[in-house]
Amino acid sequence: MKRLLRYDVDDLLDQVNDFTTFAEDLRASSWRLTNKELRFMKAMMHFQGELASGAPFIEAVENAHHCHHEMVSNV
Repeated sequence: MKRLLRYDVDDLLDQVNDFTTFAEDLRASSWRLTNKELRFMKAMMHFQGELASGAPFIEAVENAHHCHHEMVSNV
């Protein structure tokens, strides 16, 4: 988890599958978590859901911005 949180947003978006795997592994062992750990797991699942659903949109916007910047630079 600490390793994932050290990444900036772009790097984390590139690793959304790794983060999803982490969240799923955490959920799989939820039956043996303390209340504090369960709250952490719920926060991670929420974050993972938002990241996974927003990643394609963010990447599309960044790609469009990059293409626009290249076109303007070449003019």
